[in-house]
Amino acid sequence: DAVDDAVDDAVGTLKLVKQIVDSWKRIMITDGDLV
Repeated sequence: DAVDDAVDDAVGTLKLVKQIVDSWKRIMITDGDLV
């Protein structure tokens, strides 16, 4: 139903944001030579 769809959308968005943040952190760590 509509609630399930809304929850699925929210979860998908959160996963996407987490991927972007994780990628950004990797880039910052690489640039800082902290690997």
